[in-house]
Amino acid sequence: MAALSHWKLRIDKHLRALMGLSQVAQDEQSHDDDIIEKALVILWDAANQASTTLKREFSAVAGRYDPTRSEIEEIMDDEFLTLDDRKLSALRRKSDARLFEMFCGAIGRFEGAYLRRHDGIRKETKVPIVTVKLGGAEHDFHVFRSRRRGSWKPSAGSKPTFEKGVLTGLRIVPAVIDDLTVSVECIRPSDLREFDIENPIRFAGCTFDNFTLGTKKTQTGFCVVTADAKDKNQQIEDAIRSAVAQECHLLVFPELTIDPDSITLIRTMLAKLPLEQQAPVVVAGSWHHPENGSFINKSVVLDGESIAPITYNKRLPFRYVSDDEDIIKGQSLLLLECPFGILTVAICLDFCDKTQIGNFVALDPDFAIVPSFGNAQTLQGHHDTAKSLYQQRSCRTFVVQQLDPTQIGQGGLTAHGGYVHQSSSEPSIHQSSAPVCVWSSTTNSIT
Repeated sequence: MAALSHWKLRIDKHLRALMGLSQVAQDEQSHDDDIIEKALVILWDAANQASTTLKREFSAVAGRYDPTRSEIEEIMDDEFLTLDDRKLSALRRKSDARLFEMFCGAIGRFEGAYLRRHDGIRKETKVPIVTVKLGGAEHDFHVFRSRRRGSWKPSAGSKPTFEKGVLTGLRIVPAVIDDLTVSVECIRPSDLREFDIENPIRFAGCTFDNFTLGTKKTQTGFCVVTADAKDKNQQIEDAIRSAVAQECHLLVFPELTIDPDSITLIRTMLAKLPLEQQAPVVVAGSWHHPENGSFINKSVVLDGESIAPITYNKRLPFRYVSDDEDIIKGQSLLLLECPFGILTVAICLDFCDKTQIGNFVALDPDFAIVPSFGNAQTLQGHHDTAKSLYQQRSCRTFVVQQLDPTQIGQGGLTAHGGYVHQSSSEPSIHQSSAPVCVWSSTTNSIT
């Protein structure tokens, strides 16, 4: 027999894992969702090992699942869940292109079965982990719904057909990327607050006028102790009212501007909104919170019902004046499964540092949401990452940056707030003195 291709050698462990699932399905007559999910993950991960050339040559997903058939008959008779040594030998004799096409067709069938089994909305707030054993080692993945549709959806971009078309209703993401734990959280508004995902998407950003930042030295750097602005509470209240009035899906405050008292104010206002008013998801900037003798730079995400908050801890400290940010580095990446898309949240340097782009490419979100504090160089770093991420994953970026007040008037900065947003294929840097700016998918611009 001719030597196996590099791809077939790499996925031998996947095929053997499918044989193991086949034995479980046959021996126990198990029709549990666990079998479907595990097979889906194994097939998807194996297909991802293929070369870019092979993926690009794959022009269409043949044999899409037939929704009128029984998923049990359809899946349990699938050749990948009745796999034995004889069938494995036959698969190895197929061309790479034919085997890849079979994998993609099976992915579509297993996805169809999963979606018909889970036709309702997930009630959990955290997406569970699916564990598969490959080559003697266990690997964890998240499997969850994708809502990549609606008038905001960008064009196909540079994505190969495999990535943009094989999975149409689900997302599969490794539970660990670059030694960082991936957390996938669900935001589920009540029925009265459900979004119409066919309508345009609107994101609001609030920056503060007359802003001052108070810091103090620590043994290993600095921490922030005050973030003041003229009538700050009023500015926060006005931002929420404006976001609600303009029917925004998301409201973002900058890094290091929202202290615990401001969090309480935001939660109180969200809780008081009438049910008929659509409350935005709020990314409440970030703050230095004490932790084990040091600090964490933590961002809090609040949904419209102001339930238990979702948090994200900054991973990369930044230098301010002459000291480094005294923080315990975060060890995770965050994805939010929202009714209007899949979001990742990153704080300032976590996004604009060019060494981090690979993490966001692997996450493959619809939107990157970035609260930030910095200067013109920081904005340019965000611009460059946003451009690269769009080119590789058609992901749109929305950065809300509080400009360092000592930098206004330098480097071309003339206003207290800065934004990076995705206007088609090229991100734009926008300066504004307005307290609230809104990006709309209708105009692809900030107003």
